[in-house]
Amino acid sequence: MLRWWIGLRILSNCNVESIMSRFLTYAIVGMALLVIGCDNGEDYGSQGPEIGFGVSAVEASSRAGLTQEDVEDMRVYVYGVQNSTTSLYSGAAITKDPDTGRWYPSTIRRWVTGANYSFYGYAYSTDSGLTIKDDGMTIEVSQPASYDYAAEAAGNSPFIDYLLSYSFKVADGRMRPLVDLQLEHAMTLVDIRVVKDPSISGVILTNMTLKNIFRSGTMKCTAQAITNSGDKNTWSVAFNGSNDATYSINGTFADGYSVSESVADTEAKMSIMALPQQLTANATLTITYYVNEKSDPSAAEDNWVLHENTFRLYEYTPYVWQSGHHVVYQATIDTGIHLQGTVADWINVDYIEGTIMPEI
Repeated sequence: MLRWWIGLRILSNCNVESIMSRFLTYAIVGMALLVIGCDNGEDYGSQGPEIGFGVSAVEASSRAGLTQEDVEDMRVYVYGVQNSTTSLYSGAAITKDPDTGRWYPSTIRRWVTGANYSFYGYAYSTDSGLTIKDDGMTIEVSQPASYDYAAEAAGNSPFIDYLLSYSFKVADGRMRPLVDLQLEHAMTLVDIRVVKDPSISGVILTNMTLKNIFRSGTMKCTAQAITNSGDKNTWSVAFNGSNDATYSINGTFADGYSVSESVADTEAKMSIMALPQQLTANATLTITYYVNEKSDPSAAEDNWVLHENTFRLYEYTPYVWQSGHHVVYQATIDTGIHLQGTVADWINVDYIEGTIMPEI
């Protein structure tokens, strides 16, 4: 009321033309003050802070899977909706700003007070053999037909690792949070390691073959978890073709793979990213190796004895490879060979696993 009283007082001392001109001026100023004083969110979209993202991913202990460092060097693709209807991002690529540590798309979007939001994102290691549909909620996957030991050792895994985040909800744009995209692995990381007991003088692996698993199929996220809810993404899988994929590494006595006592040092290992699946009776792991049965590690080849063992993996836990799990098979060679299967943590102790639904 004070603003308008002052305006009228000034008007009383002016001529008619001046009165009309000044009245218009004060009316415009008064309306501007009213708009500024009213924070109803309608015009806040061009004034609020920019929407920024944070991206976290589970780290893999094998080069077959994406690590946090890998994700930070690549693009993540985001979807965002305001008030359930207005699309803000539709597969927009976001990249990390090295100075702030935040992720931003090329198109700026700003928070609006009073509006609600929903965001999610995805990332992948390679698009070779990968088709993404339904805004990242459905993927068609064809993993490599063979295993490349040299490529894996060099950090150039051809296996597809696909990560889908949880849904990040914001009840009111006034909160202006950093949008935390927690990426979850859709595939299963399978590590196979062969080590020896310290009592054994020497072991050389010449063949390791994993066979009769599914490598192709369509995965669909049937239930996307909400960030910090404690739930996991749920996937359904429809396989393509037969479970006849075979992955192997091969050598000879002269150029085989040295088997060490520690997992870190052994050359006898294989890592793959696999479609989630329940193993069948014909899924096997075959390990062929020479053992030096003399105390002298430099003994001639005649002193090394060839062994071969085949394990039916459905007889070992876990016989179901679940989405987001890191499955480790460790074979230990002593007077015989013993295989143990476990579900291990990813490097990040807060590893994220998914839920796999059986195909109906």
